[in-house]
Amino acid sequence: MGNDEVLLYPNVCVFILEFTNPTKEKVNISLFKYDGTVISADYPLSRNSYSGNFPELKIGVYFLKVDLQNNDSRTLKVFIR
Repeated sequence: MGNDEVLLYPNVCVFILEFTNPTKEKVNISLFKYDGTVISADYPLSRNSYSGNFPELKIGVYFLKVDLQNNDSRTLKVFIR
């Protein structure tokens, strides 16, 4: 991922995540609550986008973590209102 952007598009509780992955490395994606409770973990993916539907999410703050096989990672804060 390096200095490239990681984009997250919220639409109610549907997330579309796009990121740079030119070498098609394996990617782990996790969604968790502020207290660390894992809501969803999808892995290993080998593409540069992810779509998740989470209708059960309530108003609050969540975190979406993207981990690449090369140990590069990003954590995004998601606000559900």
